[in-house]
Amino acid sequence: MKIAVTINVGNFSIWSNGVNQNAIYLAMLLKKAGYDTYLLYSTYNKDNRTKASLDALNIDVNHIDLKDAFNEPFDVIIQLGLSIEEYMLKAFKKVNPNLKFVSYECGNHFMIDSEKIIYGQHESTTTRKITYASPDQIWCIPQMEHSNLSYYEFKRKCNKGTVVPFIWDPIALELDAKQNNYTTYTERELKNIAVMEPNISMMKNCIFPIVALEKFVSESDYELGRIYLVGASKLKDREPFKDLIRPTELLKKKLMTAEARIQTGRMINNYADIVFSWQWENNLNYLYLDVAWMGWPVIHNANLCQDVGYYYNAFDAKHGANVLNNVIKNHNKDKDYLERNRKNIKRYTNKNNKIVKIYKGLVEDLVNDKFTKRKYDWKTNTTS
Repeated sequence: MKIAVTINVGNFSIWSNGVNQNAIYLAMLLKKAGYDTYLLYSTYNKDNRTKASLDALNIDVNHIDLKDAFNEPFDVIIQLGLSIEEYMLKAFKKVNPNLKFVSYECGNHFMIDSEKIIYGQHESTTTRKITYASPDQIWCIPQMEHSNLSYYEFKRKCNKGTVVPFIWDPIALELDAKQNNYTTYTERELKNIAVMEPNISMMKNCIFPIVALEKFVSESDYELGRIYLVGASKLKDREPFKDLIRPTELLKKKLMTAEARIQTGRMINNYADIVFSWQWENNLNYLYLDVAWMGWPVIHNANLCQDVGYYYNAFDAKHGANVLNNVIKNHNKDKDYLERNRKNIKRYTNKNNKIVKIYKGLVEDLVNDKFTKRKYDWKTNTTS
């Protein structure tokens, strides 16, 4: 069976976007499941780096340009990075009328669209009118099921939407470590904290970490070194942000710095001892897996991976401060942290034969016009 997974790197690093990472990891998993798998891209402008980036990847997955793919008899197209428009799907079906199309959804479209509509955020640069193809099925990553599955069905004009297992792989970390001589965590005094949220949406920003860290600093005599608010350089001159931080001990003690975005490996290897994270309706995140896989302490509130890193409850600043205090006191004593986290995180990789089998079942059901709305178990990263 011939399957294409779409990807769209554009002019950025192939690893800078979670959707593209997901496309690579999914293609690798489907290849392991025994399918003839391709990463499908489009060189729609001369600056596109996708082909060069894919050529450089050391993975056993083919890749193909859209203009060439139209001549191939694909059985399944799975949309992740490159959006499949109606004319594209018609062209694919001319070669194989039985082709099935899946929209694999990773983004919090409900929240992003809400911010677009209400606040005028996330303005699109696309000027031409696009008619997106309607899929045969929607596959939704676990952290988006609660807030977005119904919305995906509404937007995609398809009522066959289901949650599917989450997928991750250490390939990006291993490549980064090799290129930069990065190592796993080594024992040190835990002084410096990185908050690495992108600050472009309500779902991942530095506001609640500031609240929790202020709680810690106000109630503890432990002297932190530096708190790096990564991705916050664009916020520092905004009056509402100044109003938020002006009365804090964090500012009075000159602990916080607003930084531009920085690659995770560079931050934890050169600057930060701890990563303190926060999300809203994004309860699985590559950031936690990346940091914990390398042995660094990561404190987060994602309840779908409570056994990865160190977990605190939702919007509970007191709990977050307490977890930070525990990490500072005990992480260096937590001798099996690296081994324990790698064991837990492997459930998201293609080394977990259970999820390989589940995805094979999803594909087989798809091509045989069968659909089941599945239930997710976060402890095993499986669906039933």
